[in-house]
Amino acid sequence: MTSFLLRPARLAQWLLPALAFALTCHAAVAEPLVQVYAIRGFAGVMFSRGMNQLCDELARIPRVACAVADFHEEAALERRGAAAIAAGQRLVLVGHSLGAHAALRVAAAMPGDVPLIVTIDPNWFPEPPLVPPNARTVLNYYQDVDVLGRARLQPGTAFRGELHQFLRREAHVLIDRSTEIHSAIVSHTRSIVANLTPAAAPAPAPQVRTPRR
Repeated sequence: MTSFLLRPARLAQWLLPALAFALTCHAAVAEPLVQVYAIRGFAGVMFSRGMNQLCDELARIPRVACAVADFHEEAALERRGAAAIAAGQRLVLVGHSLGAHAALRVAAAMPGDVPLIVTIDPNWFPEPPLVPPNARTVLNYYQDVDVLGRARLQPGTAFRGELHQFLRREAHVLIDRSTEIHSAIVSHTRSIVANLTPAAAPAPAPQVRTPRR
């Protein structure tokens, strides 16, 4: 009888530390290091559906959270972005068409640096905002196939980051679905996560024992 009663206690001694370890690991994995907002343009549900596809791809990256928003939600995005930075997360902003304009304005309102902004075919009219000084890397994809979009970005005088502009051949309503553009955004986002994640400690070198003579 005594040994039977001891078994649950012994089992608990093994299970409780294991459960605590599992919960700790889950919290560490679930906590995002990077918050991405993919911002759709005018009538985004119809014409900026590539932002939804992109967000699905980015959400598969460990430690990355992604949310889709519309360009007219700019004020709410400013609050969410500031909260993410205050929580220690890195902010990535991606926008298509008028969503690209919103991404630049949201970035300019942030209290800290924004490591990556991606603008996908911002509109030439109205002219897009200047690239804000707190942006570290900015990728602008634009096209000259139709009358929409077509805008190249202009950096502000205080901008000291990297601005890369790429001419594409997709139409304005299709460019946001480009698998090549999506792959570039995913790659840059993975690099941000990698720079924030401590490298694994190298395995100790095997000890070589010298035989006694």
